Amino acid sequence: RCPLRNQHQMQRMYSVLFIIVGIVSTNGMGSNTAEIDHLLATFSYVSYDESQGFRLFPLKGTCHRFDRLKMFLDQGTYTKGELFVSPGLKTYIIAWRGTDITSLDNIQTDLQGQSRPCAMNGLPCGNVHAGFLNAYRSVQDDVANVLADLDPTYSIYITGHSLGGALAVFNALDIATSNFTSSLPISIVTVGQPFVGDSLFKSAFNSKGIIFRRYVKQQGPYQDIVTTLPTVIGRIPTVHVVDPLYVNCSGSPAPCVSNQMKLFAGIILHYAETYVSRMRPDGYVPLTCGTSCSDQGTTSDLWSYSRFPSTGCNITQNSTFLISVTSSDLIVECLIPINTSYKYQYKRPCGNQPSQVIVPMGTYPNEHIASGVIPTAGTYQLVLENHNSIEYADITWTYDMMYVQPSPNPPQNLSITSAGFNFISVQWNRPSGNIPIKEYILDFNHANSNDSDFYISVSNKTTSYRLTGLPTHEMYIMTVRASNSAGSSVASNYVSSLTFFTPSTSSVADISPKIVNASQINVFNVSAPSGDYIYFAKTTSSSLGPCTGAMDNKLIIQDGTIKLPSTYSAGVYAICYGYRDSMYDIEFTVQKFNVTILPHAILKDEWRSS
Repeated sequence: RCPLRNQHQMQRMYSVLFIIVGIVSTNGMGSNTAEIDHLLATFSYVSYDESQGFRLFPLKGTCHRFDRLKMFLDQGTYTKGELFVSPGLKTYIIAWRGTDITSLDNIQTDLQGQSRPCAMNGLPCGNVHAGFLNAYRSVQDDVANVLADLDPTYSIYITGHSLGGALAVFNALDIATSNFTSSLPISIVTVGQPFVGDSLFKSAFNSKGIIFRRYVKQQGPYQDIVTTLPTVIGRIPTVHVVDPLYVNCSGSPAPCVSNQMKLFAGIILHYAETYVSRMRPDGYVPLTCGTSCSDQGTTSDLWSYSRFPSTGCNITQNSTFLISVTSSDLIVECLIPINTSYKYQYKRPCGNQPSQVIVPMGTYPNEHIASGVIPTAGTYQLVLENHNSIEYADITWTYDMMYVQPSPNPPQNLSITSAGFNFISVQWNRPSGNIPIKEYILDFNHANSNDSDFYISVSNKTTSYRLTGLPTHEMYIMTVRASNSAGSSVASNYVSSLTFFTPSTSSVADISPKIVNASQINVFNVSAPSGDYIYFAKTTSSSLGPCTGAMDNKLIIQDGTIKLPSTYSAGVYAICYGYRDSMYDIEFTVQKFNVTILPHAILKDEWRSS
């Protein structure tokens, strides 16, 4: 929608929006839920970024522009949501930001886990998480004010990650119970969403006919930990509104959680980035969206016609146009190749060339949208024609010409090959296809901070890299993209790793005795530095690794000895060793010795003879 810039009471005006984009649908975003949900997951992810006036995203193989109509922001709770519109897709998208870990207000919202009675526009809705509802209430009036201006024939999609998913649930119920009447059902897609309310809330929500798809990342026995919280609000058990759709993080292109990071699986599986990468639909085509040329202005007192841009705009093959026009004048709009002979002829649209007409002759007091495909590449101009019998016309216009080009496919199978106290090494496979690659872009950041991402350019002749000089005991998230002149690919799979100390398997020169009795305090002589740690791990311990539980049950080496409490039961124990600076179980390594604890009724000599 283009606002009029000169509003004269007696003048006839029309406004024009001219956009060259990818294939445009006039029936919403279609029925391919996998592709739609991937786009919505992308919106939930980029909602963490700084706000922009518009966003370009691919859908159905081509690019579309989504203009921001409104930002919902409350500084007190630091709640943020954005409303976008795509006239070509006849679609609204509302994206809610998740928890900003640098915001104390956001963190307090998450921690307000007590229950609060819920009523939405007169509909009782059980008991809900007080912090989540308070956050939504802080912007609810702004949402209500916007609803009156929405087109009821457009589709409405709501999305969010983490806290944003909880806000999306309240937003959907709010709209469904408001005075806003839509000809299409409201759809909501959340990723990594926590529990919101109790069984009464579930019943109230499901009574409104809202289409809801809730995605949860899963890898083997692990799943996104936030989707399991909070289990109670006050003393009331929580339930999810709908069953989950699981996003598989196992196998190809590579597991989301590497073996050495399984202790942190629940946290790693919550990352918004991996929802986007793992929800790509089958046959996903990587595309780069960009703007070829754009302009805006006012043409006053138009008598016959006007052309713009003056030098034309270069359009790639199979781009499409999207035009929005509003006028009480008799007008025609044409799309004409710049090298084509054109002559204005009254009441003969587009110089009597019907194939170049994109808005037929007529008056359009209400907004009119037209779209179509441009099958041939070339340089084009938009021609605005006035076919009033005697009156001039004033025109306010805006146009953006956007291109879509194939970008490289993403690199495959990114994996951690090694990690240490100040380095992480990664490797990947080249992308599929024959699209040339100029370089790889390695993207990494601190998982436990809100620092900006770091980008490293890597030669296209290699498929591995070693990050060095990193602080110890930091967790990093990494992905890699392929890049060429058309742009960058989407991200590969994401991997995570800690920088940590890893003692060798021969750090303990010896330990004695190697056979002791149970139900007594046993003292061991350990050939290792005092102040370091020993963990006795039963050889039947968790499949997570033999040293799982080391940080909770470690014993300190003092003057070359370890005192083992009498509570240790009979069995064979592996000796796990960790430096005094160890902070995680993965910093313990199994040594070459085992210790056997015998039942107290069996003497060591008898055990040897048997």
